[in-house]
Amino acid sequence: MNRLLTVFCLWAFAGGVSAGTDPLVGSFTHDFTRIKNDSVWTVKKTGSVWKVRVHGSNEIAGARLVSDSEKAAFWEQMWWPADKAKDAQCLRIEEQSQGMMCYVRGSTRAGIGGLSKHKSDYFYFDAMGGLMEIRRKGA
Repeated sequence: MNRLLTVFCLWAFAGGVSAGTDPLVGSFTHDFTRIKNDSVWTVKKTGSVWKVRVHGSNEIAGARLVSDSEKAAFWEQMWWPADKAKDAQCLRIEEQSQGMMCYVRGSTRAGIGGLSKHKSDYFYFDAMGGLMEIRRKGA
């Protein structure tokens, strides 16, 4: 029994460490949830495979990291300083909306007009809803 408890604790700790080291892993929310701070997306990474649980539809969507060239094209589309794209980490959610969530540190965000007033280091964008500030829960 002690061995099982030890293995479980190590597994739980390891999961927490990996979630803490990758800013795109975790549960995310925004200010427009019906229940305050309710999870909208939960992002998990196993090896190089990304999965996103979309809580509203309860679907599991595939996801992938956005390439540098895709980030540069998006930054240009948003009229943001091109040199700031390299500092962002973005994940494309492969579902109907083709949404993208990004992590951009505060020091970088300060120089980006559309993000400079955000309190969070995260945003979500899709063609239907536009740009939205999101938060990683527990961060």
